[in-house]
Amino acid sequence: MKPRRHQPQPGFTLLELLIAMSLGALVCAGCLAVTMSLTATVQEQQAHSAMQQAARFAERRLRNAFEPAGYHPQPWQPAQEPAVFYAFNSTPPDSDQIAVQRWSQRNCLGNDNPDRDNQGQPAWYLLQQRFMVRPDGRLAETCHFGPAQGPSKRQLNAATLVSGVETLQILLAEDTNGDGLSNRWVAPGQWQHEAAIVGIHFALLLRSERPLNGAPLSWLLAGQPWSAPDDQHVRLLAATSVPLRGRLP
Repeated sequence: MKPRRHQPQPGFTLLELLIAMSLGALVCAGCLAVTMSLTATVQEQQAHSAMQQAARFAERRLRNAFEPAGYHPQPWQPAQEPAVFYAFNSTPPDSDQIAVQRWSQRNCLGNDNPDRDNQGQPAWYLLQQRFMVRPDGRLAETCHFGPAQGPSKRQLNAATLVSGVETLQILLAEDTNGDGLSNRWVAPGQWQHEAAIVGIHFALLLRSERPLNGAPLSWLLAGQPWSAPDDQHVRLLAATSVPLRGRLP
C-alpha cells in the first residue's frame, strides 16, 4: 500500500497580505472616524443642552426681577422709587448692566421679612437687584434688602446665576406720549424719563465651555450686530421682552 502524500497548502502571497492589511486599516480608519464624529455630535448635543438649561434659568431669574420692578404697595403715594435705578450701556462683546428695585415682603432669598408691621404681617422693604456679567463669563446678581429710610443689607454679593455668558445686552421700552404703550426702544441710560419705561428687552448670548467645531455666526443683540470670533465655540442666544406689570395701561 503506497503511503499517502500530503499536498502542501498554498499560503497568501505578499501582495495578498498587503491588500488585506490595507483593507483592514481602511476599515479601522472608517470606524475611528465614525466614532469621533459620534463623540463630537454627543459633546455638541450635551453643550447645547447645558446652555439651554442655563438660558432657561437665567431667563426666569431676569423675568422675575424685571416684571414687578417699580411695585409699591401704596401706588397712590406721589413719591415713587424708580423701577430702574441704574443702567450701563456697553458694546458687544462687553455687557450691559442693569439694576431694578421694588417693594417686597420677601427678601433676596425668597424668605418672609422677619420684621413685622403694625398688623403683624411681614414689613414691606425695598428690594434692589443688580445684574452684570463678570469678566470670567458669570452672570451675577447683587441684591440688597432693607427699609427705604434705613440701612439695607446686602444678601447676595455677585452671586453666580449661570456661567458661560458671552454678553448681556439690554433695551428699554419707553412710552413717549403717555398712552401706556411703548413707542421706542432705548439703550440703558438713554431714556428721557425713567417713569416712562414700560418694558425691558434682554439678549443673553451663551458660549460652550470648550471648542466644539462651532461655525462663526453673526448675531443681532438688542439691535446691535455682532459677529462671533472663529474660535470653534458653540453659541446660543436667549432673548425676550418683559413688560413692567405695574406700568401697564
